This record gives sequence, C-alpha cells and structure tokens, in this order.
Amino acid sequence: MKFEEGKGVLPAGCSQEATLTSESSLAQALIARGVSPGVAEDVCASQPAEQIKKQIAVFDSLRARNHRKISKNPPGFLVSSIKDRYAPPKGFTANQTKPREEVPSVTFNIPSTKKSHTGTRRDVAERTATRLAIEEFWQLMPEPERQRRETEVIADATEIERDVIARGKSFANATRKALLDAYALKMLGR
Repeated sequence: MKFEEGKGVLPAGCSQEATLTSESSLAQALIARGVSPGVAEDVCASQPAEQIKKQIAVFDSLRARNHRKISKNPPGFLVSSIKDRYAPPKGFTANQTKPREEVPSVTFNIPSTKKSHTGTRRDVAERTATRLAIEEFWQLMPEPERQRRETEVIADATEIERDVIARGKSFANATRKALLDAYALKMLGR
C-alpha cells in the first residue's frame, strides 16, 4: 500500500489503525490521520507516547462519529489535543482510549525527493539545533535592525505570500515565520 505524499487521508478502504509501538510508527499513525510528517515527528519527539496513543484513540472515536469538534481541521485538532492534553469527552470510557491490538499494522511508503522523515534522534537533534540557531539569529540582532530586516524580507516575498500575511488569518503567522526562518537560514549559510 502506498501513502501519497501530501495527502491527508489513506486510500479508500484502508483502516485508520496502525500499530502504535515506536516513535516512527506513532509518527506514521499521525501522518495517516492527516498530520504533516514534520509536525508528526516534532509531536513524537516532544510528547509522551502514551499521551499520543490516548489522543489518537479519542480522535478516531470522534472521527468515526463525525463529531463537530474535529470537523473543521481534524489534523490540527489531533495535534492540539496531544500538545494541550485535552481530556476525553464525557462518556468516553477508558477501554476506548486503548488502541485495538488485533488490527493489522499498516506500512506506509512515502515517496519523496526530500530528506526522509525517519524521526531518528539525530534528525530531531538537527531540527532542534536549526530552530535554536534561527531563534538566536533574530534574538541577538538589535531591535531596529531586526525590524528593518523583517520588513525587507516581507517586501521581497511573493505577492501571494504578502497577501496571505496582510489578511492576517490562519496562515498569516505561518507564512511570515517561514519567510523569516528561510532568511535566517540563508544568512547563517545553511
């Protein structure tokens, strides 16, 4: 079975369950539920496995019932529920929070020309070091210089990126951060 890169759903007829025993299989389980590979790895690296398993079980139950809580952005809800440790809904029994062991595991083949998202400790350490380098780049810069450079980066962005930022809706902060992060990495020679 192949999981198509960039798609947030499994192919028709495929089970949403996955064996939840290791960090990489937890990441695969999150990816199968629409979470992007990078976010899935970050969540698996920063959150306890039991918390992730519990929230996946709750998520699957809510999704099976087409619950309104997850209707707008299911992957976003799942990630938030894990990071913010949402309590299960009223009436959700403890045996529903355990993933079913009898369901066979699903293996995903994610074709990509990008670096593989394996979730190894080295990969997590590299991402963490990169994040810290970007934060340090901006924090060590005097405020007037930082504001000037941020303004230049936004001015050099594509029209679509500037439009997204100007609207100030859900993708504005992510777009702005991506532009500033890319600039910082360029200046740092990465």
